[in-house]
Amino acid sequence: HVGYEPGRIHGTVHTGAYHHSIGTQKGGSMHTNVREWHTYTVEWRPEVVIFACDNAVYQVFRKESDDSAVWPFNQDFYLILNMAVGGDWGGVKGVSETAFSGEGQVMEVDWVRVEQRDLNWALSNPTTPTAQIPKSMPSPSTLLPGAQTMTVMSYNTQYTGYPSLVHKFGSKMREVNAGIIGTQECQDAAALASASGYVAVPDTGFQNPIFYNPSKVSLVQGSPGWMKIPRDDYAERTVTWAKFMLGSTEVLFFNTHLPHNHNQARSRNTHARIAKSLLQKRKELGAEDVPTVIVGDMNTFASQGASEGSFASNIVNAGWHKSYEARGDRGGHAGLDQIFASPHWTSSNGADRGTGGSDHTAITVDVTLMG
Repeated sequence: HVGYEPGRIHGTVHTGAYHHSIGTQKGGSMHTNVREWHTYTVEWRPEVVIFACDNAVYQVFRKESDDSAVWPFNQDFYLILNMAVGGDWGGVKGVSETAFSGEGQVMEVDWVRVEQRDLNWALSNPTTPTAQIPKSMPSPSTLLPGAQTMTVMSYNTQYTGYPSLVHKFGSKMREVNAGIIGTQECQDAAALASASGYVAVPDTGFQNPIFYNPSKVSLVQGSPGWMKIPRDDYAERTVTWAKFMLGSTEVLFFNTHLPHNHNQARSRNTHARIAKSLLQKRKELGAEDVPTVIVGDMNTFASQGASEGSFASNIVNAGWHKSYEARGDRGGHAGLDQIFASPHWTSSNGADRGTGGSDHTAITVDVTLMG
């Protein structure tokens, strides 16, 4: 934790080959309230070092070779808890003259626990207590405080492809390398996280989980959630969401799979009403002024001829724009998968990215915060 970034924690590995003085450090970060109590974890295993906060993994460092400059973690190390003042990092913005007035700066530690697991267990269980560790991470990028652009992706991973096609779905996610991905029809979020190298956002329900690359954005703890929407004959339907930090800016991401027009969703006006419910949920989250993206399989045919309009028309009439719509030029369906952005963004480079074995194409767009 660095004092001038009160909402962010970091997990960084320093070795002879990877350290800040030559710009090669290996690290990740996430946003959380450092004034609240948390359980911070570092798991040191024979082939990997894992950083987590409250069991949410935000950095994975893997052994790349036996070179001690790359992997020196085959010897004893000390555990040090300290508060540093100033320096090249903490002091880059200076040290406040009032920082140590009154009670000053306090680092409170409730407990420290050191455990050693059975080696065979560590080698055969690629998991933390509650989160599956990816086999490989997406390509890294520097998470700059002033980052303004990110790639977002919508991907219907065909439900009949589980488990046989999960490796292909994961490969497609890794190939595209988006910052945030909304999936639909996902039957096993842990398996897809492992296959793709992405981190699954907790508490984003079933079938529509959200995934993110922690080297591009960081999850705002406590922000994920989901709500039911009218179902059709095929499945229950939901809207899922989570907040992320893009550099120093908080953004909101919604993901959904809209129903066909039968069962609870038999009215062709259902999609319009879902759009209004989503906008109301954004308001309830206190995020009306937060840059927001919506992705999903929108099953656009189900609202044709609706007197209250479509999902898209209601979102656009609220001041948003359609960032991209699947064309079907790389397989999959045309016109069903869509991405929308609030007025805070400009959109560019929208594209179909291929199916990865699904019956839908993955779609992406780059969204850039307006100055």
